[in-house]
Parts: sequence; C-alpha cells; structure tokens
Amino acid sequence: MGQPPDPRVVRDTPRTNLNLDHLEAVGAYALQFFWSDGHATGIYTWEMLRAACPCPICLGD
Repeated sequence: MGQPPDPRVVRDTPRTNLNLDHLEAVGAYALQFFWSDGHATGIYTWEMLRAACPCPICLGD
C-alpha cells in the first residue's frame, strides 16, 4: 500500500484456474479486472500495464 506497483507481480504471476470474467474502464486512466473467484480489488493504470507487458515493443531496447 502506498508504494509504486511492481510490474513483475502481474507479469510473473503463476498460472491458476482463475478466469477473467470481465473488465471495466476506470475513467480514462485504468482498468479494473473481475475474476472468476469473485475478487475485483485493485485498479491497473495504463502505465502500470505497459510496464508489465513482456512484448519486445513494450520492453524497449
């Protein structure tokens, strides 16, 4: 709480039997995910999601 998010938490989370039920925009700056186990805490800014993306374009040089 109160600390910058660690993108590795999103990128390197182990696979489980959770499924994404749906997501919703939070204003114009973030997304909120709703999971099959009923939890929906936290919002993820576009900046944080971009930092967690493992693709070559997002990782940069």
